[in-house]
Amino acid sequence: MKNSYSNFYKTEDGEQIFFTTNFKPGKHKGKVLIFNYGLVCSNHHWRDQISFFDELGYSILTHDYRGHYQSSSSQDLDKISFNQLAKDLNGLINHLNLTNNILLGHSMGVNISLEYSKLYSENVNKLVLISGTILPVHNIMMDTHLTGSLKPIILKIVEKFPKEFNLFWKYGGWNPVIKKMIHTGGFNIEKVSPEFIEIYLNKIGQLGPELFFQLIDQMQEHDILA
Repeated sequence: MKNSYSNFYKTEDGEQIFFTTNFKPGKHKGKVLIFNYGLVCSNHHWRDQISFFDELGYSILTHDYRGHYQSSSSQDLDKISFNQLAKDLNGLINHLNLTNNILLGHSMGVNISLEYSKLYSENVNKLVLISGTILPVHNIMMDTHLTGSLKPIILKIVEKFPKEFNLFWKYGGWNPVIKKMIHTGGFNIEKVSPEFIEIYLNKIGQLGPELFFQLIDQMQEHDILA
Protein backbone atom coordinates (compact mmCIF):
# COMPACT_ATOMS: atom_id res chain seq x y z
CA MET A 1 0.00 0.00 0.00
CA LYS A 2 1.27 3.48 -0.86
CA ASN A 3 0.47 4.94 2.55
CA SER A 4 0.24 2.39 5.33
CA TYR A 5 -0.36 2.73 9.05
CA SER A 6 0.45 -0.22 11.32
CA ASN A 7 -0.46 -0.66 14.95
CA PHE A 8 -1.75 -3.12 17.55
CA TYR A 9 -5.23 -3.56 18.96
CA LYS A 10 -5.41 -5.01 22.49
CA THR A 11 -8.19 -7.55 23.00
CA GLU A 12 -10.26 -7.91 26.17
CA ASP A 13 -8.13 -10.88 27.24
CA GLY A 14 -4.88 -9.02 26.68
CA GLU A 15 -3.72 -10.27 23.27
CA GLN A 16 -2.15 -7.87 20.79
CA ILE A 17 -3.63 -8.01 17.28
CA PHE A 18 -1.40 -6.50 14.60
CA PHE A 19 -3.12 -4.58 11.81
CA THR A 20 -2.32 -2.32 8.88
CA THR A 21 -4.53 0.19 7.07
CA ASN A 22 -4.03 2.57 4.15
CA PHE A 23 -5.89 5.27 6.06
CA LYS A 24 -5.36 7.04 9.35
CA PRO A 25 -7.77 5.78 12.02
CA GLY A 26 -10.98 7.77 11.78
CA LYS A 27 -10.10 9.12 8.34
CA HIS A 28 -11.50 6.38 6.08
CA LYS A 29 -14.15 7.08 3.50
CA GLY A 30 -16.90 4.77 2.26
CA LYS A 31 -16.59 1.00 2.34
CA VAL A 32 -13.58 -0.72 3.89
CA LEU A 33 -12.09 -3.90 2.41
CA ILE A 34 -11.06 -6.32 5.16
CA PHE A 35 -8.80 -9.17 4.06
CA ASN A 36 -8.88 -12.51 5.90
CA TYR A 37 -6.18 -14.96 4.81
CA GLY A 38 -6.24 -18.74 4.86
CA LEU A 39 -4.94 -21.66 6.88
CA VAL A 40 -1.42 -20.81 8.15
CA CYS A 41 -1.18 -18.35 5.28
CA SER A 42 -0.34 -14.65 5.52
CA ASN A 43 -1.25 -11.33 3.95
CA HIS A 44 1.37 -12.13 1.31
CA HIS A 45 -1.43 -14.13 -0.36
CA TRP A 46 -3.33 -10.89 -0.88
CA ARG A 47 -0.43 -8.83 -2.25
CA ASP A 48 -1.83 -8.39 -5.77
CA GLN A 49 -5.39 -7.71 -4.62
CA ILE A 50 -4.26 -5.23 -1.97
CA SER A 51 -2.13 -3.35 -4.51
CA PHE A 52 -4.97 -3.35 -7.06
CA PHE A 53 -7.63 -1.98 -4.73
CA ASP A 54 -5.20 0.44 -3.12
CA GLU A 55 -4.55 1.94 -6.56
CA LEU A 56 -8.31 2.30 -7.03
CA GLY A 57 -8.58 4.31 -3.81
CA TYR A 58 -10.38 1.79 -1.59
CA SER A 59 -9.90 1.88 2.18
CA ILE A 60 -8.14 -1.35 3.23
CA LEU A 61 -7.60 -3.21 6.50
CA THR A 62 -5.29 -6.21 6.87
CA HIS A 63 -4.57 -8.01 10.14
CA ASP A 64 -2.86 -11.03 11.66
CA TYR A 65 -5.00 -13.50 13.62
CA ARG A 66 -3.97 -14.16 17.21
CA GLY A 67 -1.10 -16.62 17.27
CA HIS A 68 0.00 -15.58 13.78
CA TYR A 69 3.15 -13.63 12.94
CA GLN A 70 3.11 -10.19 14.60
CA SER A 71 0.00 -10.84 16.71
CA SER A 72 0.45 -12.40 20.14
CA SER A 73 -0.90 -15.60 21.68
CA SER A 74 -0.33 -16.10 25.39
CA GLN A 75 -3.44 -18.26 25.86
CA ASP A 76 -3.89 -21.99 25.38
CA LEU A 77 -3.97 -23.13 21.76
CA ASP A 78 -7.63 -24.10 22.20
CA LYS A 79 -8.35 -20.38 22.54
CA ILE A 80 -7.55 -19.94 18.85
CA SER A 81 -11.01 -20.84 17.55
CA PHE A 82 -13.07 -19.36 14.73
CA ASN A 83 -15.43 -17.88 17.28
CA GLN A 84 -12.55 -16.16 19.07
CA LEU A 85 -10.91 -14.97 15.86
CA ALA A 86 -14.23 -13.44 14.80
CA LYS A 87 -14.49 -11.70 18.20
CA ASP A 88 -10.95 -10.37 17.80
CA LEU A 89 -11.83 -9.01 14.38
CA ASN A 90 -14.98 -7.39 15.72
CA GLY A 91 -13.02 -5.71 18.50
CA LEU A 92 -10.58 -4.37 15.92
CA ILE A 93 -13.41 -3.16 13.68
CA ASN A 94 -15.06 -1.38 16.60
CA HIS A 95 -11.70 0.04 17.67
CA LEU A 96 -11.34 1.63 14.22
CA ASN A 97 -15.03 2.60 14.14
CA LEU A 98 -15.73 0.77 10.87
CA THR A 99 -19.37 0.12 10.00
CA ASN A 100 -19.53 -0.38 6.22
CA ASN A 101 -17.30 -3.38 5.57
CA ILE A 102 -16.63 -5.80 2.74
CA LEU A 103 -15.00 -8.99 4.05
CA LEU A 104 -12.76 -10.90 1.68
CA GLY A 105 -11.89 -14.43 2.73
CA HIS A 106 -9.61 -17.01 1.14
CA SER A 107 -9.48 -20.66 2.22
CA MET A 108 -9.85 -20.63 6.03
CA GLY A 109 -10.54 -16.90 5.69
CA VAL A 110 -13.89 -17.96 4.26
CA ASN A 111 -14.71 -19.61 7.58
CA ILE A 112 -13.59 -16.53 9.50
CA SER A 113 -15.64 -14.24 7.27
CA LEU A 114 -18.75 -16.42 7.57
CA GLU A 115 -18.38 -16.76 11.33
CA TYR A 116 -17.98 -13.01 11.66
CA SER A 117 -21.03 -12.38 9.47
CA LYS A 118 -23.08 -14.81 11.53
CA LEU A 119 -22.18 -13.05 14.77
CA TYR A 120 -21.98 -9.43 13.61
CA SER A 121 -24.07 -9.12 10.46
CA GLU A 122 -24.78 -5.45 11.17
CA ASN A 123 -21.14 -4.63 10.37
CA VAL A 124 -21.05 -6.45 7.03
CA ASN A 125 -21.94 -4.88 3.70
CA LYS A 126 -20.76 -7.70 1.42
CA LEU A 127 -18.77 -10.94 1.44
CA VAL A 128 -16.24 -12.06 -1.16
CA LEU A 129 -15.46 -15.74 -0.57
CA ILE A 130 -12.65 -17.52 -2.45
CA SER A 131 -11.56 -21.18 -2.47
CA GLY A 132 -13.26 -22.02 0.82
CA THR A 133 -15.94 -24.43 1.92
CA ILE A 134 -18.82 -24.94 4.32
CA LEU A 135 -18.19 -28.71 4.10
CA PRO A 136 -15.78 -30.74 6.27
CA VAL A 137 -12.36 -29.78 4.95
CA HIS A 138 -10.92 -33.30 5.15
CA ASN A 139 -13.23 -34.27 2.28
CA ILE A 140 -11.84 -31.75 -0.18
CA MET A 141 -8.46 -30.34 0.92
CA MET A 142 -5.78 -30.70 -1.76
CA ASP A 143 -8.49 -32.19 -4.05
CA THR A 144 -8.59 -35.43 -2.06
CA HIS A 145 -10.59 -37.08 0.72
CA LEU A 146 -7.43 -38.62 2.21
CA THR A 147 -6.24 -35.69 4.33
CA GLY A 148 -8.38 -36.80 7.27
CA SER A 149 -6.85 -40.28 7.16
CA LEU A 150 -3.34 -38.86 7.07
CA LYS A 151 -3.76 -36.74 10.20
CA PRO A 152 -3.43 -39.54 12.83
CA ILE A 153 -0.35 -40.86 11.01
CA ILE A 154 1.27 -37.41 11.05
CA LEU A 155 0.40 -36.92 14.72
CA LYS A 156 2.09 -40.23 15.59
CA ILE A 157 5.22 -39.07 13.76
CA VAL A 158 5.09 -35.76 15.66
CA GLU A 159 4.75 -37.62 18.97
CA LYS A 160 7.60 -40.02 18.22
CA PHE A 161 10.00 -37.60 16.52
CA PRO A 162 9.05 -34.08 17.72
CA LYS A 163 12.45 -32.46 17.17
CA GLU A 164 12.92 -33.89 13.69
CA PHE A 165 9.37 -33.03 12.62
CA ASN A 166 9.67 -29.45 13.86
CA LEU A 167 12.88 -29.02 11.86
CA PHE A 168 11.17 -30.47 8.79
CA TRP A 169 8.22 -28.13 9.34
CA LYS A 170 10.42 -25.08 9.83
CA TYR A 171 12.63 -25.64 6.80
CA GLY A 172 10.22 -27.39 4.42
CA GLY A 173 10.26 -24.33 2.16
CA TRP A 174 13.79 -25.24 1.09
CA ASN A 175 12.81 -28.75 -0.02
CA PRO A 176 12.13 -28.89 -3.79
CA VAL A 177 9.94 -32.01 -3.49
CA ILE A 178 7.69 -30.38 -0.87
CA LYS A 179 7.51 -27.19 -2.91
CA LYS A 180 6.47 -29.15 -5.99
CA MET A 181 3.81 -31.13 -4.11
CA ILE A 182 2.26 -28.01 -2.57
CA HIS A 183 2.46 -26.08 -5.84
CA THR A 184 0.69 -28.72 -7.95
CA GLY A 185 -1.70 -29.93 -5.25
CA GLY A 186 -2.94 -26.66 -3.79
CA PHE A 187 -2.37 -23.87 -6.30
CA ASN A 188 -3.02 -22.90 -9.91
CA ILE A 189 0.43 -23.50 -11.37
CA GLU A 190 -0.32 -21.22 -14.32
CA LYS A 191 -0.98 -18.27 -12.02
CA VAL A 192 1.27 -18.93 -9.01
CA SER A 193 5.06 -18.92 -9.29
CA PRO A 194 7.43 -21.35 -7.53
CA GLU A 195 8.90 -18.31 -5.74
CA PHE A 196 5.50 -17.58 -4.22
CA ILE A 197 5.29 -21.17 -2.93
CA GLU A 198 8.72 -20.86 -1.32
CA ILE A 199 7.68 -17.68 0.50
CA TYR A 200 4.43 -19.37 1.56
CA LEU A 201 6.22 -22.42 2.99
CA ASN A 202 8.84 -20.31 4.74
CA LYS A 203 6.10 -18.29 6.40
CA ILE A 204 4.37 -21.51 7.47
CA GLY A 205 7.69 -22.46 9.06
CA GLN A 206 7.33 -19.46 11.37
CA LEU A 207 4.16 -21.00 12.79
CA GLY A 208 4.23 -24.27 14.68
CA PRO A 209 2.55 -27.46 13.42
CA GLU A 210 0.38 -27.42 16.56
CA LEU A 211 -1.37 -24.28 15.28
CA PHE A 212 -1.95 -25.93 11.91
CA PHE A 213 -3.61 -28.96 13.50
CA GLN A 214 -5.72 -26.76 15.79
CA LEU A 215 -7.04 -24.76 12.86
CA ILE A 216 -7.54 -27.74 10.55
CA ASP A 217 -9.73 -29.20 13.30
CA GLN A 218 -11.64 -25.92 13.43
CA MET A 219 -12.21 -26.12 9.67
CA GLN A 220 -13.36 -29.72 9.94
CA GLU A 221 -15.81 -28.98 12.77
CA HIS A 222 -17.07 -25.57 11.60
CA ASP A 223 -20.84 -25.81 11.12
CA ILE A 224 -21.81 -22.39 9.82
CA LEU A 225 -25.22 -23.68 8.67
CA ALA A 226 -26.31 -24.59 12.22
